[in-house]
Amino acid sequence: MSSSTSPCLDVDETTPAVVEWEHDGATHCFAKPDPKIDSIMLRIHLSELSATVELRFPMNLKGVEGISPVAVSIDPSSITSFDFAFASTAPEAVQEKFKCPVVCLKFETNKNIRLFVPTAAKEPLAPSRTQSGKVLDALRKLSATTSFGIYVDATKLSKAELQSISDAVKQTRLASFHDQPANTETKVIDLSPQDDAPPAYDETGSPPPAPPTNERKRRRISSSDEARDELAQIWAELKARSERDRLVHQELSALRQENSSLKTDLDQLRQQVTTFREDFSSLQRDVEQLQGQDKHSADVLEGYDTRLVELRDDLEDLDAKVDSIQEHRDENGVAQSFLDRVRSDVYDDIVTRLTS
Repeated sequence: MSSSTSPCLDVDETTPAVVEWEHDGATHCFAKPDPKIDSIMLRIHLSELSATVELRFPMNLKGVEGISPVAVSIDPSSITSFDFAFASTAPEAVQEKFKCPVVCLKFETNKNIRLFVPTAAKEPLAPSRTQSGKVLDALRKLSATTSFGIYVDATKLSKAELQSISDAVKQTRLASFHDQPANTETKVIDLSPQDDAPPAYDETGSPPPAPPTNERKRRRISSSDEARDELAQIWAELKARSERDRLVHQELSALRQENSSLKTDLDQLRQQVTTFREDFSSLQRDVEQLQGQDKHSADVLEGYDTRLVELRDDLEDLDAKVDSIQEHRDENGVAQSFLDRVRSDVYDDIVTRLTS
């Protein structure tokens, strides 16, 4: 049982994969099932109650119509070590499969893998296509090892999920593998290498030369199984091409929409720039007008200053005359009424000149 501080184990992911293992002192890397356009799929489902780790290899087997989903099952309780590494460099087969960063999941087990195939498959397993023969050879070599690596897209499994798997393996928290429920569609096959096993497809030599053919004989028509296999491969390629076209059209539509939005934003910015320019021109005219008014006001004030100086001088002269008249009033017999009249005339003259 895990401690109460152990993180909750919850991983459920199915993703394309490339398998790597050591065999006879050499490193093997396999990425292409049959048809080649398809992918090897890794499924990891881990929880506190159950655990499933399996690889699915599409291939064509004799006795089975069409593509067979051959499953390689790894007993979770047999996993003795699990590690992961975000690979900065990867084998060529991995680079060809993934055009993105990858992570390598490294497994070590104390049991060999188990192989589930359709019940209709003939035994011993026999491929109906050359590429399927290569897949079968790879599975035979893989079944003989207990240490292997699986490359997947680095974005499919988070570092936290990978760490939780590693912790669960160290704490032996993975649920024991139970035999699959009764299933009449699949059966378990032992692919352990045998002394009498047929040679691998890539190890066989060239066949003996064929006897001379009679040009008058009709060309033999391919069997229905081969025709169906070829048709299935063509459909798979067409499906993949259709999916690529759909993604391209979807991306193109998004780019067109973004381009339209950018054009709208650009038109709005141009309109704002035009408005700013008009406002600037209006403000510039207002400033020039205010500057002209300031100059006119300065000229008017300067004229007022000049007239005030002149009036001050005149007032001083008039005051002097009034004082002179007052001094000589008794001598000359000037009446008070005359002085008042002169004073009034002087003030009237000053007011008139100030208001003119």
